[in-house]
Amino acid sequence: MRITKTAVEQAPIPDTGQAFYRDDNLKGFALRVTAGGAKSFVVEKRINRKVKRKTLGRFAEMTAEKARKEAIKFLGQVADGQDPIAEEKDQEAESVTLREVFELYLKVRAGLKASTVQDYRRLMKEIFKDWQDRELRNITKDMVQKRHQDYGKRSQARANNAMRLLKAIFNFARGQYEDSQGHSFFPENRVDRLSHV
Repeated sequence: MRITKTAVEQAPIPDTGQAFYRDDNLKGFALRVTAGGAKSFVVEKRINRKVKRKTLGRFAEMTAEKARKEAIKFLGQVADGQDPIAEEKDQEAESVTLREVFELYLKVRAGLKASTVQDYRRLMKEIFKDWQDRELRNITKDMVQKRHQDYGKRSQARANNAMRLLKAIFNFARGQYEDSQGHSFFPENRVDRLSHV
């Protein structure tokens, strides 16, 4: 089939799971239809010996022609030796916020006591309130040092506890967020300058 607006509208809905309808003219371009009736445009290509699939968009939100153009662009990038899927994942990982890393940290460390989690959440709201939507990569050593000094004037113990939490979050991010080559996006812990916490 040639994927057009009419073809997408008339594409049969499978009884279970999902069905793929591949375009006859553009190899790798397809329509995915789920049993729930959702229709999405996808592009598939073998990259580094693995077949990778990218969802381009949902039908209605994206036209068939726009999807075709996006598929051509994707396939062109692959032909040039790029891995657009890995690059996109890298960009997402690199731009993760403090809040996102913190929430994942709590999810992975599921064995923490409820009182500890409650204290961590209090520290985040109290000391890092204005940093929560900041990308982790944009939190600098100088910012960390200044925040520690500012809160240390009120309570040195509380400031130290907050920095221990932030240090744990950076250590977690170091191993959790890597590029497609296995290199960490956060190789340096911004709290290390504060050697006493």
